[in-house]
Amino acid sequence: MPDVSKTLEWFSSQWLPDRRDYRGPEDSSWKSYATALRELVAAGRDSKESSAELTGTGLAHANRQVRAISARALGFLRAEPAVPALTKTLTTDEWETPRLLAADSLGMIFTEQAMASLDRAKASEKNRDVKLHIDIALRRDSVLEPGAAADLPAIDEAHLGAAEVGASAPDFTLPEPGKKPVTLSRYRGERGVALFFFYGDG
Repeated sequence: MPDVSKTLEWFSSQWLPDRRDYRGPEDSSWKSYATALRELVAAGRDSKESSAELTGTGLAHANRQVRAISARALGFLRAEPAVPALTKTLTTDEWETPRLLAADSLGMIFTEQAMASLDRAKASEKNRDVKLHIDIALRRDSVLEPGAAADLPAIDEAHLGAAEVGASAPDFTLPEPGKKPVTLSRYRGERGVALFFFYGDG
């Protein structure tokens, strides 16, 4: 089982506190994020103590990047006991990324308490990006798909970065919003395809 403390410290050494959120296509540090998120979700699925450590240690970490990824992982875990701590992160963290990821995660948890926290935070939030995430979370009509927390730890690290700019995209099948499966290769040679990953579900 992955160790939450070790994963958080490794991630902290990879994503420094002053790292900009959005970087160019040559930046591959996102692989560190994907690897850490996968490990944290795997640990949280295996142990309630790991989820509690993410809540207590991760959301209070000195590195704001660690606070942000901890908030994201708790959403994938649908960690209901973390709702008060995520609410505190949403309403008091001085940096917007932990706040907006806390909003996303409260929406992913989707309990009455989580949605009420979002509703209360909306009135006082000044940052437009965080407000957007709160609005999106409040418009959810269902919980995060149950398989998401199982699928994330199953991602093979060798596949991270398999898609390259200018190369043909690797084939995949995903459900469209109506749940009908769509396979990318079905459109090869026919038309362009735009991939859109909905804001707020990781």
